[in-house]
Amino acid sequence: MGAAARQLELDRIEKYQETKDPADANPVLRSRWAWLYKQARRTGGPVDVDDLVQEASLALWDAASRFIPGDVLFTTYATSAVRRKMWRLNKYERRAKRIATVSLDQEPPEGQHPLHERIPDGRPDPELQVTAAELLELLTDRERFVILKRYKEGWHLREVGWELGVSHSTVANIQKRALVKLRRYTS
Repeated sequence: MGAAARQLELDRIEKYQETKDPADANPVLRSRWAWLYKQARRTGGPVDVDDLVQEASLALWDAASRFIPGDVLFTTYATSAVRRKMWRLNKYERRAKRIATVSLDQEPPEGQHPLHERIPDGRPDPELQVTAAELLELLTDRERFVILKRYKEGWHLREVGWELGVSHSTVANIQKRALVKLRRYTS
């Protein structure tokens, strides 16, 4: 892209930022359509290229509204936003495909009740009721601290790490161990 074309694109972006009229963003999107397809083909993944381009065009539109001329070229700025959007879409698609679907009519494995008999009806089973305090007693002091700060008080991993004097990845491992213990006990 030459200097004149870059300046024209910058003018279009500035006009769009002033007016916030989608019609002013259309020339920028149209001029970048082939570039979006190239990015989508390069990204690949389980999502169809056309779907990636559609999501990426929204990211490009958002990038045009946030772009500050003079720091970097618009292409450089938009590339990270577009690739991030495509990557997230692929990530969510992969995650959705991993979720197993179970039919209510499916024959259960031998020795198990049909699924519709195992789905709770909303009433608590008195035999299975355990208080949160009893569950927390199963954990070490450190695990209990992490679980309470993360889930009761909403702290981030880094905040809990600062308090304990460990890294956020160590906090994530402690949290994972604690949740495994709790799942084992409650299932």
